[in-house]
Amino acid sequence: MVYKFWSFFASMSTLFLRDFGEYMGFTDNRELVTMDKVCEFADYYPGISHREKEYYDWINDLWVKHRHYADDEFHSNFNGCNNVENLQGRIWEMLLGNSLQEHGYQLKKVSKKNGPDLCVIDEKYGKIWVECVMPTRGAPEMPDSPPPKPQTKIEFEEYGKNPIDTEKHILRVTNVFDEKKKQYERWLKNKVVSKKDFYILAINGFNLELSNYESGFFPVIVNAVYPIGNPCFTFGKESDDQSERYPYQLEIKKDNGASVSKNVFSEKKFSFIEGLLFTNEWPLERFQQFNYSYVHNFGANRHLQQKYFNFVTLEVTATDAGDNVRLELIK
Repeated sequence: MVYKFWSFFASMSTLFLRDFGEYMGFTDNRELVTMDKVCEFADYYPGISHREKEYYDWINDLWVKHRHYADDEFHSNFNGCNNVENLQGRIWEMLLGNSLQEHGYQLKKVSKKNGPDLCVIDEKYGKIWVECVMPTRGAPEMPDSPPPKPQTKIEFEEYGKNPIDTEKHILRVTNVFDEKKKQYERWLKNKVVSKKDFYILAINGFNLELSNYESGFFPVIVNAVYPIGNPCFTFGKESDDQSERYPYQLEIKKDNGASVSKNVFSEKKFSFIEGLLFTNEWPLERFQQFNYSYVHNFGANRHLQQKYFNFVTLEVTATDAGDNVRLELIK
């Protein structure tokens, strides 16, 4: 009862201070993006050309909602960044924050720049930190980097002749976990987060062309955290027998022969991660309805209930099955 009272009091105080701050001019009411910055996007993404004003309005509308919960340096960092791919990641952060609000989740303002991107306040679970990441393809000259995305018609034709090397794309995701582990330890040390808080990694796989859901199979992101390979389908030559399975694959080999574990969610050092929120949608597609998947961490210190996120289309649960771990797809 006491917790509910203080939760309600904190919520009302936040709303009062936000509205009072706007009234007194304390809230950052500047536009987030200028037309010059939008033109940079148009140079990088030809599909935006001739629609710069639409994107200018759209991005600033996202900011009007997000500014109440963004860290104090979001605005300056956004405008001080000259890397279009990184800017795209910041828009993805705003989109997710807006989506959480629209689906009824209460966000708390992130006051410290050196912390996770979003903070959900929940009566049952307390703080749920969400760190947004949008992995890139890496330097094209590096042997373990996926090839650059095609830009011209001829490049698209050549690119389509060869199958996508999924393992190189998965490697770009596995690189994220060690980096986020180091970040998390710094946040713990600086008391930005607490061990009793929940922590979720939100990954946008658009740059890596990671599929979210195809033909009844798991989202490809599952391959980055559990020891499964690409799906196989077998059928009888003269019968109706058929089966769908995943081969066991514990590691990925890098170009130099080093092994990288795919069994991330069985490693104790990553038990601070409750799960992965995943989409592969392009953040700059204004009218697209995002499809999300959620993958639970079997080895997490604490667990959220199934279907906690009401906007998720697909959910992958991991349960104890004696000597095994059972992965199950829930729609």
